Amino acid sequence: MLDTKQTIAEACVKLLVSSNKLTVTDIVEAAGITRQTFYYHFEDIPDLFRWMLEKWKDGIKRRYDLSGPKKALKYLILMGYQARPYLEETLKTNYRDELVKIFDDYIRSLFIDAMKERKLYEDKSMFEVDIICRYHTGGLLALIRSLDADDIRNIDKIVDTIYNELR
Repeated sequence: MLDTKQTIAEACVKLLVSSNKLTVTDIVEAAGITRQTFYYHFEDIPDLFRWMLEKWKDGIKRRYDLSGPKKALKYLILMGYQARPYLEETLKTNYRDELVKIFDDYIRSLFIDAMKERKLYEDKSMFEVDIICRYHTGGLLALIRSLDADDIRNIDKIVDTIYNELR
C-alpha cells in the first residue's frame, strides 16, 4: 500500500514540476493507476498533500538530529527550503487556497507541538499561543521564501541569529 501511495505522490510531484494543471485525472494517468485506486488511498488532492508533508517530515527527521530548539528550527527552515519549488508550483493549481491553508496549519502545529514539548508559554491562553504561533509561522514562511543557496550554506548562522533574538 505504501508503494502505491508513493507512486501517486511521485506522479503528483512530476506534474507540479512540469505543469500547473493538477487534477485527479492527471495524477492517475501519470501514476498509471485507476481513479478507484487513487480514491482508495486518498480522499482528494489536499489529502494527498497532507500525506506528502508527513512523509517529507519523516524523511527530514531521519536526516537531522532534532534534539533541542535550534536543531528543530534548522529542520523547519531546511524542510521549507527544500519544499519551496513544489509549493510554488502548487500555488498555480486550482487547489491553491486549500493547500496554502494545509501548509500554514501544518507549520503552526509544529510550533504548537514544540511549545508544548518545551513547556513554553504555559502562562498564556490557547488563544495567545495560537497568535504567537501564527506570528512565528508567518515570519518563518517569509524567511523561507527569501532564502537562496548562499543562505543555506550559512544556515547555522541564520538559525543562531533567530534563536538568539527569540530567547
